[in-house]
Amino acid sequence: MKKWLIGLAIVIILAALATYIFIPAKLDVSQHALIRTTENGSYRAFSDPHHRLNWWPAHTRYRYTVITSASNVVEIPIAEQIDTIPSSLIIIPEGADVVRISWQAPSSASLNPIKRVQQYKQAFVLKEEMALVLKSLQAYLEKEENIYGIHVEKTIVKDTLLITTKASFSSQPTTAGIYGLIGGLQQYIHGQSANASGFPMLNVHRKDSSHFEVMVAIPIDKPIPNAGKFELKRMVPGNILVTEVQGGPSTIRNAFNLLEAYRVEHHYESPAIPFESLVTDRSREADTTKWTTRLFYPVF
Repeated sequence: MKKWLIGLAIVIILAALATYIFIPAKLDVSQHALIRTTENGSYRAFSDPHHRLNWWPAHTRYRYTVITSASNVVEIPIAEQIDTIPSSLIIIPEGADVVRISWQAPSSASLNPIKRVQQYKQAFVLKEEMALVLKSLQAYLEKEENIYGIHVEKTIVKDTLLITTKASFSSQPTTAGIYGLIGGLQQYIHGQSANASGFPMLNVHRKDSSHFEVMVAIPIDKPIPNAGKFELKRMVPGNILVTEVQGGPSTIRNAFNLLEAYRVEHHYESPAIPFESLVTDRSREADTTKWTTRLFYPVF
């Protein structure tokens, strides 16, 4: 009987010792991912609760609290029952439109051999769950309209010949005022035996509350001479960002702001002013919710 007890005691002691030998004192759980996106886009996916609601897995074993700051580091305390493991997620730019997400959750193993084994098993589960979270994040970030709210394409300028005119307004130009300028261009193009090759283009620059500079242009199929307020311009057949929206002035302004954020965060420079392409004839469609507008932003 005593030998049996002694043997059992030895087995228990050896098992306890094994936990200290094979289970390290520091349980460093980490996951990494390379994602085709921008640093700012990645950070917004974490800092904006609306974004997190759209990509964070609905069901997880652990509870995660996201604490963001003004840097590229996100603190994420991870809780299960009464235990909480601190973790940090770092967003590291890896080149043009690629970031490395490094997520680390270090913890100290208990001196209690039973709890130490439990913590070791939990570390495996946590590592798998962290991988699941990063996979969901990657799928969300690599679809850029999830971050910017618009679908942006980079293409090449096709309409390189434009006939343009400018005017100044003392208030926000009306649809009638804009189409008055467009009508003058259309008459001049017709008089020069040329044809429009695309939709009218518009740029409105607000200098202050009572000064608005408006430029309108129409792509044409051949060069025509300058004449007074009408001027021929040649666009360089370079890169241009394009998106299309449906809605009125506020929708268009918001889309321009998003397109500007896209340009800045993808590190593009712009050699020329952005503009609207008026797909819908606004002079014939009073319902602004039915306006279709393409936004163009030349870049290099």
